[in-house]
Amino acid sequence: METFTLNQIDNIVVKKGTEEFLTVKRRMGFRVKSSFYRQSALIFETDLLTFPLYKKVRIKHQDLPCAIEMHKENSWTYSLSCNSDSYSFKVHYFKRPAFVLLKNGVEVATIGGKRLVNFGGRFFTMESSLESKEENTLLLILFLSQLNPFGAGNPP
Repeated sequence: METFTLNQIDNIVVKKGTEEFLTVKRRMGFRVKSSFYRQSALIFETDLLTFPLYKKVRIKHQDLPCAIEMHKENSWTYSLSCNSDSYSFKVHYFKRPAFVLLKNGVEVATIGGKRLVNFGGRFFTMESSLESKEENTLLLILFLSQLNPFGAGNPP
């Protein structure tokens, strides 16, 4: 079981143990531009547009081992496909963990809030049964590319 901590204060920093796994720099504006970095190398970039009951995620750049496509599941969530695998998640508003991540329809990870919102930022923990660094990166990209800015509607 792999454990990751996700801390959002200014940038989103994902750690595996004490080691930095991924950094997401976000620029807020009419759209939220998220740039995903691993060891200072840009690996993925998205634009997120949210309105009440509407969300759109667009891939701007990717430098990953497989080509990623995002598919709209409903008005609030997207799934991600890479090669022949499909990654998606379910939101449980009143249960813990709040987010269940799926690979080909099978639960492989959960994300719960250590503290969803406080004055300093948001803090999450991801527990993953996948041991592959690439697959865990895809799960994090799926979740974090759809993470709303503070006060912008429903989670994620």
